[in-house]
Amino acid sequence: MTSIAAAAIVEWEGKILVGKKIECNHPRDLGGKWHLPGGKIKKGETPEKTIVREMMEEAGIVVEPLEILGIGESRETDHFVIWFRCKAKSGNIVAGDDLEEVRWVEKKEGADLCHPNSKILWSDQI
Repeated sequence: MTSIAAAAIVEWEGKILVGKKIECNHPRDLGGKWHLPGGKIKKGETPEKTIVREMMEEAGIVVEPLEILGIGESRETDHFVIWFRCKAKSGNIVAGDDLEEVRWVEKKEGADLCHPNSKILWSDQI
């Protein structure tokens, strides 16, 4: 079954947002690992509304989607991710939903911190 999600590079004062999933039995083995936040698009929801909702649920922040960066896909799992670049309205973050920790990090640190299993669905523009 095809799965479509939205995820983002959320920027605040030159840094990006990363989240650490809670320990769980995740389909891509991301339990307890770092990634760029996002989530599945709900029926009747636009990708833009999804990313705004997910950032509030996962990090307690309001974001403004600025542009679509591309689409990541996994042909093995029939899973697609629409990637956004977003601007945070504030830098105050708190882990929520399925995350145990959130951080603002330098872009290079974010790329190094994110688990390889999360990078499978990154678009080329990430």
